[in-house]
Amino acid sequence: MAQEPTSTPTTNTPAPAPAATPQHGDSKKPLLIGGGIVAILVVLIAVWMLFFQGPNKEDYRKAYEAMQEVRNTYSASGSAALSSISRSSYGSSSSSANADRFQESFNKYKDAAAKLKDLKVMTGDNEIKEKYEAFTKKNETFEKKVDELMGSMDKMQSVSEDCGNVRRTSVGSSDKEKVLAEYDETASKCTKAMEGLKDAKSDTIRNLGAKGTTAMKEMRKAFVEMLDAVEAKDSSRLSKANLEFRQKARTLTEATSDFSRNLRREFSDADVNTELNALGRTVTNRYNDVNRG
Repeated sequence: MAQEPTSTPTTNTPAPAPAATPQHGDSKKPLLIGGGIVAILVVLIAVWMLFFQGPNKEDYRKAYEAMQEVRNTYSASGSAALSSISRSSYGSSSSSANADRFQESFNKYKDAAAKLKDLKVMTGDNEIKEKYEAFTKKNETFEKKVDELMGSMDKMQSVSEDCGNVRRTSVGSSDKEKVLAEYDETASKCTKAMEGLKDAKSDTIRNLGAKGTTAMKEMRKAFVEMLDAVEAKDSSRLSKANLEFRQKARTLTEATSDFSRNLRREFSDADVNTELNALGRTVTNRYNDVNRG
C-alpha cells in the first residue's frame, strides 16, 4: 500500500527591508549648518577688526587736526571769556554785545571739545586716553563755570551800571521828602539790580546779590534815620545814624570785593588750560611717532 507523501513544513522568512532612499534635504543639513557657523565667524572677525584693533595713521591724523581746532577755539574764546568775566565782576563796563560774542565763540569751543569723544585714539591709545580723561573731567567744571556766568552777564551789567553811581545826598536840607527822593533815584536802581541776581546759577553771584540787597536796604533805613534826626535836631541821633550808614556802605564794598576775589579763584581752579595743553602735546607726539614709524 502506497504511503501518502509527507509535506515538509515551510518557514516564512521575512523579506529584507528595502534600502532607504537618501533624502536630498537631509543630506545638505550638515553642510548648511557648517556654512552658517563660518559666516558668523567671518562677521565676528570683521567686527573685531573694526572696533578692537588699535588706531591707525588716519586715526592719529584726525585726532591731531581735531586737537588743533579745540586749542584754537579755546584760545579765541575760552581763555578770553574767562579773563574778561573774572576781571569784569562788579563795576565792569562790559557790554551785552561783548557777552554775545563771548557766548558765540565759547559755543564753538564746546562743540570742538565734544567731538573728541568720537575719535578712536582717545580710548584706543593708552597714553592719550589718560590725558583725555583728565581733560574731560576738568573741562566739565570749566564749561559749567563759564556757562553759569554767561547766563548772568546781563544782570551783572545792570549791577555794574546801577550800583556804581549811588551817592548819599546831603541831609542838611529841610525838605526831607525831596532829599529822600533824590537818594532813592539812584539807590533803588542798585537795590533792584542786586535783587535780580537771586536766580543766578552761580553761587558766587547769588551771594553777591543777597549781601548787596541786604546792605542797600539797611543803608536806606539808616539814611531815613539821619533825615529824621535832622528834622528832630538831635545831633547824637544823627551821629549814630551816620555811623550806621557808613558801616552798611562798607559792608557793600566788602561784598563786592569778596565777589571779585572769589570769582577769580573759582576760575583759576576751573581753568582747563593745563589739561588741554597736556592732551595736545601727547596727541602731537603720538602722531609724529606713528608717521616716523
